[in-house]
Amino acid sequence: MVRSPQRMRAALLTTLGFAVALGVVWCIVGLAVPLTGPDAAGWLPVAMIVAAVAGFLAVLLRLTPATPALAGILLPAVGGCAGFLVAGGVLHGLGGGNPLAGPAFALSQFGYPGIYVVAALSLAAAAAFRMGTSPHRGRHGRPLG
Repeated sequence: MVRSPQRMRAALLTTLGFAVALGVVWCIVGLAVPLTGPDAAGWLPVAMIVAAVAGFLAVLLRLTPATPALAGILLPAVGGCAGFLVAGGVLHGLGGGNPLAGPAFALSQFGYPGIYVVAALSLAAAAAFRMGTSPHRGRHGRPLG
């Protein structure tokens, strides 16, 4: 749990950086390659990005400074990827009358680069938070992550 305002500020800045990086990569790479496949058109990829950022932040705020380093990096990445897949599966499967459309869509995401982009960027963001980069801590203080 977040116990200090510095840790909360660092978590929000890290999440904002993750969201911006994800949006930029999505715009650049998305012009050449369909990142989430042909079934995800219009607002669905944006909703999946928002869910990935929300999942990342939710897990990041639940971690404590005593969390082991590997878990402190992997768990936020898993939260981001889970948010991405769950949002896509639920929103794609709603109202179609086919109960397998959502799970099939979520499983099909492993064939497109979108989930891998989310995983890589969330791992990088979690590692940056865990390191406690210079805006987040003093030179002699302990890392906030």
